[in-house]
Amino acid sequence: MPRIFYDHKPPETNLSVNIICGHHFALGYSEDRTSSLWSAEHLTRTGLLHAAQLPPDRTRFYPDERVPVTSRAQLDDYRQVPFMPAPLVPHEDMPDLASRIESYALTNAIPQDPRFHALSWKSIEDSFRKDVMENEEAYIITGVAYMAALNALGWDQIHVPTHIWKGMYLPRQKKGKAIACRNQIPAECRWLDWDELKNVIGVNPFPGFESTEERDKAENAAEKDLKDAAVAATGVATAETSSASQEVSSAVSAPSPQVVQAE
Repeated sequence: MPRIFYDHKPPETNLSVNIICGHHFALGYSEDRTSSLWSAEHLTRTGLLHAAQLPPDRTRFYPDERVPVTSRAQLDDYRQVPFMPAPLVPHEDMPDLASRIESYALTNAIPQDPRFHALSWKSIEDSFRKDVMENEEAYIITGVAYMAALNALGWDQIHVPTHIWKGMYLPRQKKGKAIACRNQIPAECRWLDWDELKNVIGVNPFPGFESTEERDKAENAAEKDLKDAAVAATGVATAETSSASQEVSSAVSAPSPQVVQAE
């Protein structure tokens, strides 16, 4: 299996997850939330060039039989609700048909506001792919946050995230960045540093950097680059930070997760 995690270390969260491994990505799946809390991929320029050569995509989401039926999302959960199943790992990132089909498992789907998906999130995904094309490769972590009273969909109680975030590390340039948005319109997106992801959202996306000089260099480079970065909307609402701290106060390593490999 390709190297997916930077320094072979998956993200750390304050909620227990089972790691589900595909051929080109991995998911941190929470049976309590009936949803993945994060996805991880090692994206390369070569892989994206291969992905661009694939035929038009007509695959649809399907239930993931690697998950116990009692914690498995179903397509019926998304019927007659104001949310769509949207992928954590974009289908467009997958370099071959087998991996693209894997990306349609509902373990790779989260409830997303369709307006936010079309107007904001797709452009963010495009911008990250552009960074990969310009910089050869990147480690990318995409995840969710729950910063308010939990809302759930369907019989299987798929928890709806209030925020969606994406972090990137460019190993050749030794720099990174992260962005978080509300799962709604207006999206109020904001660039973050990794400490904010860790302390507010409750995820350490790249634990391989912990207490290393390389992490400091990456964050300093990111801070310099992001001073000039802008998105259409501004600022994740600070009023939610205190309530968020109760739900996701700080990143704590989860218990040793179960790892499910792709066949």
